[in-house]
Amino acid sequence: MNSDLVKALEEKIESLEMEKIQLEIENNRLMQRLSVVNANDEKLAIMQSLAKIFSWEVASLTGRMKCSAEMMEAISLPAGATPQLSDLYQLIHPEDLPDFSKRYEQSQINAEPFQIEHRIVLGGSDVRIVRHFCQTFIANSGIPLKTIGLMQDMTAQRSLEKLLEKRNRELKRQAVVDDLTGLKNRRSFNDISKSLWSTLSRLDSRLGFIIIDIDNFKTYNDNYGHDAGDLVLKKVSELLASCFRRGNDYLFRIGGEEFCVLTAGGSLEEVMQLADKLLRVVSNSEIPHKFNADYGIVTISIGVSFCDFSVQSISLNELYRLADQALYLSKGSGRNNITTS
Repeated sequence: MNSDLVKALEEKIESLEMEKIQLEIENNRLMQRLSVVNANDEKLAIMQSLAKIFSWEVASLTGRMKCSAEMMEAISLPAGATPQLSDLYQLIHPEDLPDFSKRYEQSQINAEPFQIEHRIVLGGSDVRIVRHFCQTFIANSGIPLKTIGLMQDMTAQRSLEKLLEKRNRELKRQAVVDDLTGLKNRRSFNDISKSLWSTLSRLDSRLGFIIIDIDNFKTYNDNYGHDAGDLVLKKVSELLASCFRRGNDYLFRIGGEEFCVLTAGGSLEEVMQLADKLLRVVSNSEIPHKFNADYGIVTISIGVSFCDFSVQSISLNELYRLADQALYLSKGSGRNNITTS
């Protein structure tokens, strides 16, 4: 074999080896890409499982579907079965199906994506809330080709939102309501009294200011115990609410054994009648209090101030001071009575 032929063969072999190396490099690259794709598919499957996402795809002409494993389980079909669009419809809660069906049919015409929140029923009884996203693809001819859908289970999130909403309402209520008696608290009194004074003074209306104090309540607590004292506070609060039942009466526990009533729009005579009624119903309850001298039962003392804004101008602080001063006079004149300033 001459040297030229040997040289040509060696060059050919070298060229083939180089091509082999290039093919191996390219093959390795392809395998790496395939590995990434498979890993992403696995990640997607894991994410769908963790996030409770159901995915599906339906051919518009045949109605045949391709579903994720989660979707197949949801519609109760074994792996390998061929689901239909009707299986999806059966999954949706009957009350929510008309709305979804209407939106789905519209998307087959206009190809506009839509998102809707509705219920599905798993296993015949497990009602879940899902957020459902759908997108239809239409050919240039206007014929719908396929629709893809993603459903995310929102049940836990909606339950948490309701719980948080309920908790927020409770926190707002606690901020303005006295826990023991259920009456509005001091903070609420500060806000409402200012608002009432501002509104009634502007309208030249009338405002009654009543302060109520349980007589010798400290000695009651000291001798009967705080639990018994709490029961007395609750009872007096109930009696207070039974006497002042009008929509323009505002009842507060403003501290300890002290209560307040603001009455809007009524006359002084009406305010005094209601105050007198409260005095009598508390006394008639005959709650034992042997340390309340001269009476032997739980009694209250009341101070009243009143302003007719059409004939006088008086500040809220002054109204409060006058009612408190009247209460002091009631206490000093034997308790269990009413004084007006």
